[in-house]
Amino acid sequence: MTQTEQQTPRAPDTTGSGAFRPDIEGMRAVAVVLVMLYHAGIPWFSGGYVGVDVFFVISGFLITGLLVRELEATQHIDLARFYARRVRRLLPAAGFTLAAVAALTVAFLPVTRWLSVGRDIQWSALYAVNWRFAGRAVDYLTADEAASPVQHFWSLAVEEQFYLVWPILLLVLAIAARRFARPLRSGLIVGLVAVGAPSLWWSISLTASEPGRAFFVSTTRVWELALGGGLAILTPQVRRLPARATVGLAAVGMIGIIWASVTYDALTLFPGSAALVPVLGAVAVVAAGTALPANPISRVLGLEPMKQVGAMSYSLYLWHWPLVVAADATWGPLSPTTGFAVVAVSVLPAWLAYRYVEHRWRHSEALVSPPRRGLMVGLALTLVGVAIGAAVVASIDDSDTAASQTPVDTLLIGRTPQVAADAVVPSAADLRADLPVVYEEGCHQDQISPEVISCSYGADSAPIRVVLVGDSHAAQWVPPFRSLATANGWTLETITKSGCQLADTLVAVGAQLIPYDNCLEWNAEVIERLIESPPDLVVTTGIFWVPVVGDAGVMDDAAATAELTAAYTRSWARLLDGGLDLVVLRDTPYPEVDVSECAIEHLDDLAVCSFSRADAMAANTPQGDAAETLDVEVVDLTDHICHSDVCPAVVDDVLVWRDTHHLTATYASGLAPALEAELRALVPALFEG
Repeated sequence: MTQTEQQTPRAPDTTGSGAFRPDIEGMRAVAVVLVMLYHAGIPWFSGGYVGVDVFFVISGFLITGLLVRELEATQHIDLARFYARRVRRLLPAAGFTLAAVAALTVAFLPVTRWLSVGRDIQWSALYAVNWRFAGRAVDYLTADEAASPVQHFWSLAVEEQFYLVWPILLLVLAIAARRFARPLRSGLIVGLVAVGAPSLWWSISLTASEPGRAFFVSTTRVWELALGGGLAILTPQVRRLPARATVGLAAVGMIGIIWASVTYDALTLFPGSAALVPVLGAVAVVAAGTALPANPISRVLGLEPMKQVGAMSYSLYLWHWPLVVAADATWGPLSPTTGFAVVAVSVLPAWLAYRYVEHRWRHSEALVSPPRRGLMVGLALTLVGVAIGAAVVASIDDSDTAASQTPVDTLLIGRTPQVAADAVVPSAADLRADLPVVYEEGCHQDQISPEVISCSYGADSAPIRVVLVGDSHAAQWVPPFRSLATANGWTLETITKSGCQLADTLVAVGAQLIPYDNCLEWNAEVIERLIESPPDLVVTTGIFWVPVVGDAGVMDDAAATAELTAAYTRSWARLLDGGLDLVVLRDTPYPEVDVSECAIEHLDDLAVCSFSRADAMAANTPQGDAAETLDVEVVDLTDHICHSDVCPAVVDDVLVWRDTHHLTATYASGLAPALEAELRALVPALFEG
């Protein structure tokens, strides 16, 4: 042993005491500040979301240590007492925040979002909202929706699920260790490896294919909590680390956390293997503080300002994000400066919540004993949270009056744009659900499966069969096609899949531009099916442009456009060579902003919600170029969606757009006469029966 090691104070034996760790309080401060800077939009912290992973490691370490000490002292775990402590620690502050979010929602968010946020609040109160967000992450129709003011509750849901299951798991492992005459901590480590290793594998696997879902689900995060737990179990061994190695371990760990926070961004496939850097970094820093509390990193983390921020970290985490969302809804996208100011302002309500709610309830003598009292309070707070969410949903009816639906004159050229409306259809409450029937009936394939799903509408056993094929921009045309099929005695077959156009090239989807492999499989099966059972007419359309993956990765725009044109040409030529008739629908304008949300908020001045027709329509598109190459007819109904220079948000009191780029089913239904006129001119045989 060197002289330095002899003179360096070692950690006191806290394995049985659960002594306060100022360095861990400082780690909480680091974690919450990283998250807050990320949410503020500070560009230097584009990966600040890794602060949540630091929290997971800390939670795994502290909770496992607490439970192991109880197991060693009493041979059992008092589950009621444990759960009651978690209730006192977490639920009052969370419930208070949910009530505030409900008020902020009604005060600042567009009424179009109240239904979704109300449901989010309910799921948050039940600590299962991460699964709701995971489902939304793979829902193509919600991909462009604004973030929920309780989106940050996903991590709290993961932790609550951990708190629910973890003590039971450790209790079972302890019983198994006694039965097989193994040391308690050895048995626990084996169990944690058995749980954590598959979780890490699943995190890497799912992140590679579905990063949106992988980010939110609990199963991809268990390994992070398990690593923290394993560190707690191995505390006696960790304390024997050499002092010099401990100092280096702390430095490397903190560098890893900061490096991830400044180099990762929204395009990083996360969690997956990328999460190993901040997670192992957090493990290293906590381990160093366990072995050598006097190491430089731990000393800095234990400074009084760090401890104060760490003590408030839960309230800071709860409060900053709802204020960011409310500010964004009020002022539009926030600049980094404005975002930072909003986050800074959130410190005040966070401090008040910490002092008068979190701290007071956590140390309330009335709730300490008996434990069932705390559990009853937890149940009551959960029910109140669910009721608060229901109140937000119910308030929609008080603020929203829908217009009576009347026939829509969709030929807009030469007409003066509508400048105001007393009310619109669909109503704000119904807008997001104003979908083509294929979604409700499970006839539209998602991005996960390559299986070809089809449904038929109109006349049974009709002599004429029309097939509508493509992505969600094809699905939005189901309402008028269904009307025509019923009126003219056709069978309409729909074959649609989210984000998948009828083109045999590998496209990319999502913010991380994941290769959409199963779209290629779907395309091949669709074309084969159409050739084997040829309809009288195939109608196809799709979003005007998508990223394309080549041998060297995602192509640049020019190369992608050329490849898309070639891919459409190849796929459509196969249908034409098979003797099929084909018509292409020109894609609808792409507003890129939620004009329906704007319209509902500005019924007295609808002009502010209109957008430029020229800007929203590409002069040439891959589909148009492919159609010209193959001499395929194109149906263009843009004049029934836009005026000569602008595209309105409302026509005859009907909302045109459901979101940033899909028509409402109500407005699309009104396009049936215009669609029929175009098809009669191009394919008169469809109407001769």
